[in-house]
Amino acid sequence: MNTNIFSGFEEGRCSFAFLKHRLLLVGTQLICLLFLAGAMYGVLGGASLPGTEIFALLLLAASAWLGGVLVSCLKLPPLLGMLAVGIFFRNASFISYHADISIMWASTLRDISLVIILLKAGLGLDPPKLMELKLDVIKLSFIPCLFEAASSAVLVHYLLALPWIWSFMLGFIVSAVSAAVLVPGMLTLKEKGLGLESGIPTLLMAAVSIDNIVALTGFIVTFSIITSSENLTWTLITKSLEPFIGLLMGTIIGIFLWYLPSENTPEPVLVFYRSSALCLGGLCFNFVSKRVGMAGAGALACVSFAFISSLKWRTQEHYKHVTYVIGIMWNLIEPFLFGLIGAEITMNSLGTHIGYAPLALCLGVLIRVLSTIFALIGSKLNLKEKTFVSTSWIAKATVQAAVGSQALDYARSHRTEPNFKEYSQQVLMMSVLSIILTAPLGAAFIDWLAPHLLNEDCSTFSTSPESSGEEERERISEVTVTDYGARRSASVGEIEGFIRGLKSGVNV
Repeated sequence: MNTNIFSGFEEGRCSFAFLKHRLLLVGTQLICLLFLAGAMYGVLGGASLPGTEIFALLLLAASAWLGGVLVSCLKLPPLLGMLAVGIFFRNASFISYHADISIMWASTLRDISLVIILLKAGLGLDPPKLMELKLDVIKLSFIPCLFEAASSAVLVHYLLALPWIWSFMLGFIVSAVSAAVLVPGMLTLKEKGLGLESGIPTLLMAAVSIDNIVALTGFIVTFSIITSSENLTWTLITKSLEPFIGLLMGTIIGIFLWYLPSENTPEPVLVFYRSSALCLGGLCFNFVSKRVGMAGAGALACVSFAFISSLKWRTQEHYKHVTYVIGIMWNLIEPFLFGLIGAEITMNSLGTHIGYAPLALCLGVLIRVLSTIFALIGSKLNLKEKTFVSTSWIAKATVQAAVGSQALDYARSHRTEPNFKEYSQQVLMMSVLSIILTAPLGAAFIDWLAPHLLNEDCSTFSTSPESSGEEERERISEVTVTDYGARRSASVGEIEGFIRGLKSGVNV
């Protein structure tokens, strides 16, 4: 008899064993945080006490992490709790630590977050899936993103009175879908066996990385034009070439990493050096490209570097451990990113600039939904499945948090035109508003609509007649509980590897 091996998962999450596991995990994280604070005090002394930048950053990150834990208990994306803590951190009159955080470190931490996002996007591009789904992935990655970017640009130009080039930059920022919201939802669909026959989870997870790359490329080109003081024609030519230079640079260095270090190196050492090379290489591309005035090259260099490197690594056992390390790096930097972006928002500026912003965002999302349905014309999906894909393809979060404040950071560190700072504050406000409005909606649509719009494929996850249901439930409960925290923010490639390993283990 075929039974869904994940049938006990939701029940297991409410069990005493699961709650005990979560409490012990949170307790371990708190102990590590206390050890870190103690070590920093021992090394730095008074430089790590209240009133210093180090203390303010640690307080913000720890509070944001706790906010994420609490919000996740409500089945909402943790990033919303982190964002709310950042806004509270900035606007609560009895908390004055935000003034201790320098623009340089806030900007640097956001840049590091962007690098990790780009590396995850590169690792998330799975060539076999791209070849299998081909046209559907390309259409779903490009058409909704470009339609929303263009329509949002027109809307904010006329509703918020932003110049055209600023409007298009903002359009590209808000058009990126958040993998942090989408991927966990798709993993849940796989666990429940929903939409598997039509390949919906695979389609969305394969397309989200390309969607982010398209949006980031558009942002980089428009932002480079805004900040350039050269002739417009020359700027358009040179800044449009920068992403291709970065693509070439990342490809060449990525090929070198196919052979470094030797394949005879012990696996733990191999994981250490290749993970380190990815992270340090991404940071190098990003910061050096900015230093030499070619900021547009850094982002595509990071993506192509991670993707090309992984082409050969995917065939080796250590690859999944490399993706785990990058996932852990994201877990570490995520509270800083969303805490800092929230801390940029003041109630006064929000009230001053909000205006027609919600209307512009809602109309842009509506156009995205319609263009997604249009993009799926000719695919094997039926109308219900197209409706589900279009409604789940709206959540914003990671890209908006990573680049939404870059214009404001630039305005604070450079001499700019009189209206530059005002425009950059509007861009930041729209970025944060897009997260607040769409991240919970995207997660809710995936959770609520999937059982009604998608078909269940029970045969995909079936146990053998020889194995007892109780043994399978215990096996799955053990794996899912212990790996839940890591998988919540894992990359697309990591999740696919986890599912394949889980299935092969059950079918043994």
